[in-house]
Amino acid sequence: MSEEVKKEVKKVFLPEDQDSVYITCPKCEFGQFRNLGKFKGFEKELRLRAKCPCGNVFPIIIDRRQNFRKNVKFPGYIKRGVRQIPVTITNLSRTGLRFETHEPVHLDPKYPHEVCFDLVDGHKKKHLCKIVEVRNVFMIDRDYGVQFRSVFGGGADADIGFYLMR
Repeated sequence: MSEEVKKEVKKVFLPEDQDSVYITCPKCEFGQFRNLGKFKGFEKELRLRAKCPCGNVFPIIIDRRQNFRKNVKFPGYIKRGVRQIPVTITNLSRTGLRFETHEPVHLDPKYPHEVCFDLVDGHKKKHLCKIVEVRNVFMIDRDYGVQFRSVFGGGADADIGFYLMR
């Protein structure tokens, strides 16, 4: 194996309600569960080094979010009255998404907004419109992190859940 492979950063997802993650060595592909419960109180993302029984030491990033996020790139739009403002969905989870607008758009965090997109899973295509609330603004008037409003009532969308499992 090349030195490049050994230094590849592994990103692992550690849900807030679990203590163990499965880590695979990029050199020999040996995998094992590791208890990382002692890192529960730290930031949402934590950088560590893991050591494999083969001797390889490699960097890992522990992502401690409530739900897994899948990086995606598909078109959507924000409904604002009769106008549809184009956006690109950049990541998706069971409870929210992140998108970039194609033009500057101010979305007030105090008010709900409607985001629509097509969820394509193999040959199936489902058009979804979700009421969302702004949680993060990553680039003013361009890049937003939002939470689905239905999540506040305790539910998550089954179509999105099935999409994330594939």
